Amino acid sequence: MKTITPLQSITQYTQSSPATARTPQSLQLPEPGQLLKALVIEARAGNTVILQIGDNLLPARSDMPLQPGQTLQLQLVATSPQIELKIVNDTLQQFLGRPLTLIGNTVDIRELFSLLQQPQSLLTTLSLNSKEALESFMSLQQSSLNPNTENGGTFLKQMVDQIGLAFERMIGEGNGARSALTLKAALLEVLSNFKTDSQIHNSALRSLTTLEFFQLAQLHTESSQQFIFPLPLPFLEQGFLLVEKRNDDDGGGGADYEQQEYRFSLFLKLKELGNLRIDFFHSPEGLLIRFHADSEEKANFIATYESDLKQSISEAPLLGISFGANAPDPATELIRRIVPEGRSVFDTTA
Repeated sequence: MKTITPLQSITQYTQSSPATARTPQSLQLPEPGQLLKALVIEARAGNTVILQIGDNLLPARSDMPLQPGQTLQLQLVATSPQIELKIVNDTLQQFLGRPLTLIGNTVDIRELFSLLQQPQSLLTTLSLNSKEALESFMSLQQSSLNPNTENGGTFLKQMVDQIGLAFERMIGEGNGARSALTLKAALLEVLSNFKTDSQIHNSALRSLTTLEFFQLAQLHTESSQQFIFPLPLPFLEQGFLLVEKRNDDDGGGGADYEQQEYRFSLFLKLKELGNLRIDFFHSPEGLLIRFHADSEEKANFIATYESDLKQSISEAPLLGISFGANAPDPATELIRRIVPEGRSVFDTTA
């Protein structure tokens, strides 16, 4: 196992940098098992390095040579008696030993919330932040089942923001107060407090594992123009949104949405319709949409609602809408995007 050990004895490192230098003692770290992303700022003798995690600079020693500019994916192994971080080279290491059925499901806490209320409310045993995070997210999930819910895009953004996809980054930036308000923080506390209650523990673990799988997927696309977001909607069996920006702002960063080229892809699994992939291509000229079902029969059925779909689109000129088959399973598609081509999730060497 390739490990990194932060050096407790090194004095505070300072450098002309936008990052805030902190000693390991002042750097707040997540629970063991969580993911971090680090950049090697400086390499010194004896495999000593300076890592940037969020806005913090951390002196550390590695058991393997590292180069300045190298990006590392780390997993927190232990915090006592000393901090230990594992370098994760293999995407699948994060999920070895975890049931594959947990991967790709939607983040749905309705079962967990119900368990925490029976036979008496156990929410009061949690911190106020975790209690409020669970109650707020539960309220959003319940509201999503209401067909009259307005401002769907804003509503969904609230849910995604509250999940805690940036949980580790918030902690790395020293913003522990903000990270404590996320669903991920609440799930971690539930796992810590209810280790002996298998129902509550397993329910929280299912949601946390799914959440972390999306975090891992985003880590593998962070350097590109792609962004992956879970769709925590309880009426979906599985679902995520892939956003791909097709052109740059030429450094301006303030170009109008109408003048940008984007591709949005929804990967969904619904009980009645099965797998769906819906591609949206937005350009300055307008919007193209293509629906993919998992069979020609289902694609033809969806096509019967073409006129209704056209009437519901008003944000941009509709250039065309089409229908086809071969929609992939969302979980399989997500794994495909983070597992290198030619690799397998199964060990076939035994």
